[in-house]
Amino acid sequence: MGQLVRNRQRCKAKFRRQHKLGPTILDFFCPEAKLVIEYDGLPHFTPKGIEKNRIRSQWLNRLRIEVIRFDQ
Repeated sequence: MGQLVRNRQRCKAKFRRQHKLGPTILDFFCPEAKLVIEYDGLPHFTPKGIEKNRIRSQWLNRLRIEVIRFDQ
């Protein structure tokens, strides 16, 4: 996943990897586009993980940041 967004190879926007924002660390964040790309593993698909992701996405959306999630 990182190779697709690293160094603007496949897109015009610059993504920051493992970017800290508030209490969380985002997998890939593009501040110019206000876009987060999350690459989720198995812990994200437990009931607790799903709820945590929902709350986190709502928080980011309130900051006008869009979240796109992919599973491994």
